[in-house]
Amino acid sequence: MPDIAANPKITIIGAGGFVFPFRLIGDLMSFPALRGARLCLMDINSDRVSRVAAASRELAAHHGFDVQIDSTTDRRDALRDADVVIITFQVGGIESYRHDVEIPRRYGVDQTVGDTVG
Repeated sequence: MPDIAANPKITIIGAGGFVFPFRLIGDLMSFPALRGARLCLMDINSDRVSRVAAASRELAAHHGFDVQIDSTTDRRDALRDADVVIITFQVGGIESYRHDVEIPRRYGVDQTVGDTVG
């Protein structure tokens, strides 16, 4: 049985969104204990998840981190043997949370997006 503590498989579902998943991956790699991790990036859009995976590999190489980064569009494959699963997708796009921002703004409150405050 593999040593999960040394080489956890961390799956990120919805990893095709460049800004949040890429920054999350950078945050994960900033922890020395996770530098031997296997990151599995999954998204329904193969072009987008491939782009994030390539940028993440470049980031890992730049810092000399031994992080394995794979990408897939197959959810079952991504979840297989995962030790940790992080969900990062948003259903409905900007339209789904537009009111969460616009209504508070009318009353002088500069609200962050709903997924950030729960």
